[in-house]
Amino acid sequence: RRGSGVPVVAVLALAENAIGAASYRPGDVLTMADGRTVEVVDTDAEGRLVLADALAWGVRAFGPRAVVDLATLTGSIIVALGHEMAGLFASEDVLAAQVAGAGAAVGEMVWRMPLDAAYGVGLESAVADIRHCSEGRLVPDACMAARFLHGFVGEVPWVHLDIAGVESHEAADDRHAAGPSGWGVRLLDRLVRDGFEGG
Repeated sequence: RRGSGVPVVAVLALAENAIGAASYRPGDVLTMADGRTVEVVDTDAEGRLVLADALAWGVRAFGPRAVVDLATLTGSIIVALGHEMAGLFASEDVLAAQVAGAGAAVGEMVWRMPLDAAYGVGLESAVADIRHCSEGRLVPDACMAARFLHGFVGEVPWVHLDIAGVESHEAADDRHAAGPSGWGVRLLDRLVRDGFEGG
């Protein structure tokens, strides 16, 4: 409807947290949509498991030229950036710059965070292909969560936006009412309007 030349597909990875007899437990090994096995370390880090499956499924189903995901994924990103910016993790620089530029244009600011291979060391598992998070306290969980997700998009240019700190506002401001902010809608709309370099 907006006349953009960018074909867009949205995949919504929605799940309800509920207790049941079939719930997984720490130490369980799950088989993901792409066949990889994941050792469950912390049952409170379930969002990245759902998102990883959605990423793997979406890449396989649609063969996209780029992927951008948004998720209220970690409290760790709030510790790093507060409630002013979302954390941006990217597999390559061009898409990262385009997403950051779209956010700046509409007042939804991002800060690029590291995605280095070193953040994957704590995700190594002796019983599965990978762990979904690291054990212990005071770990860079936002970076490790992004590193975990990166493995499910393959070589497709990818940006992950951790929006846990910006998804709601205690008080209204010039762009948002109090409560859920809808953060990211303006950014994605601008990104689609402007198009992607190289596709």
